[in-house]
Amino acid sequence: MTRRIVDLIAPGPPTADPYAPAAPAWALAAGFARLGDAVQVVHPAGDGGPPPPPGVATVAFPSIPRHVGSARGDAELAHAARQRLRPTAELVVRDPLRPGALGLPHGTHGPRLLALVRAAELDAGNDDPSTKAPVGLRGRIDRWRERTVLYRLEREALEEAETLYCEGPELLRSLAERFGLPASRLRELPRAVALPDPAPTREGSRDRIGIPHDDPLVVALAAADDPNDPGLARTREAFVRIRPLFAGAHLVLAGASAASGNAITVVPSRDLESLATAIAAADVAVFPTGTAGPEPGVLLALRSAVACVVAADSGLPAGADGAVRRLAGGDAGDLASVLAELLADPAGRRELASRARNYGERFAPERVASGVAAASAA
Repeated sequence: MTRRIVDLIAPGPPTADPYAPAAPAWALAAGFARLGDAVQVVHPAGDGGPPPPPGVATVAFPSIPRHVGSARGDAELAHAARQRLRPTAELVVRDPLRPGALGLPHGTHGPRLLALVRAAELDAGNDDPSTKAPVGLRGRIDRWRERTVLYRLEREALEEAETLYCEGPELLRSLAERFGLPASRLRELPRAVALPDPAPTREGSRDRIGIPHDDPLVVALAAADDPNDPGLARTREAFVRIRPLFAGAHLVLAGASAASGNAITVVPSRDLESLATAIAAADVAVFPTGTAGPEPGVLLALRSAVACVVAADSGLPAGADGAVRRLAGGDAGDLASVLAELLADPAGRRELASRARNYGERFAPERVASGVAAASAA
């Protein structure tokens, strides 16, 4: 029986790429559907892509190009999404929250509005090398105006939501301090991470890739489709060093069009099915390139209960360090030592995989949806 009418606003159409910005929103929508809710996702139109998750209806609207150097495009997207929400919606979820309020009625005459915040928009472009520094007085004035508009639009969006969810305490503190938000409206919540249905098995995954069931297997997942990723090169070098110690050992490089080699197989596709298959086949999954925030591939491996090795500078959700093995440095020698230790210690791998399983349960879409629903019922 339907429990709630839930409208979710996503930044794009259904996607097969777990690294895409819209992936967490669609995973969350699937979680609501599994709870028995009547779910509709409102999103800008896009090209191609897979069908929506079972039980999830969709409403697309014409995509509005974001104004170059302006945040007003986000406000226009919010307005367009607002026009497609159901009048009967009891719960509206924005994932992620972007600048610009929806303008929903408050109180008993409107739905409860919740939002998942992935980053402060004011900080989003600070480290972007493509963002040019303003030139001259006029350029600095234009930049100041733009940031003033962005601050206002972001503040309006934050203040409109009844409850705001963040993945870590640092962002919670930043939002509270910068925008003066009360702690009662800020909560921690992990992102929803989808697995294929049915989830791939170890044996089935090895059959699909062409790896014998009993051979040691290391899988390295690229954070982006970059065949020149230095992390993949370090993993290749580390594997070459340890392979003489482990008869029949194989390395799979997944998610990038890298070069294959002796006992090295490449799975270049970045869709969920291909990445989840590569991870499920692994004795050890390596994520050699550090990312500022939680890497979707690491979260996918945690949900898949696979022993994970991550870069020294990888951003992880709170509490994840005990569920992964973090490298001490960034050289191939350090990685080779860790891989040799784990491949030689099946019991240690099983223990690490068990911790990954226990920790990864928090990213299950229905569990994340239940956390959102609990706040809406409070």
